[in-house]
Amino acid sequence: MKKVYDWAVSNLGSLKDQELADFKAKYFGADVAEFKWNNQILVYNAKTNTWRSIGQIPFNAPCGEGLVYAGDSIIFINGEVKPGVRSNRIYQGFIVK
Repeated sequence: MKKVYDWAVSNLGSLKDQELADFKAKYFGADVAEFKWNNQILVYNAKTNTWRSIGQIPFNAPCGEGLVYAGDSIIFINGEVKPGVRSNRIYQGFIVK
């Protein structure tokens, strides 16, 4: 099977000098919306090895955020909203039964 590499990783690892500087400026300077990160709330079922969406988060999808389950709520702490940019925001979502 042919290996597929991430476009950004490939460019960051292979470009040099001005080409690398230009790529970094464009890539890291892109608007959050341009990355089109998934904002689905996904739940994994280990018994059936399946995922399902239970809705969408109403804010920019963070990557690598801290999650805290507390009673009837989930707290989202920080997270990266695009490559190289971490959010300073904390969100709280409530579980409706």
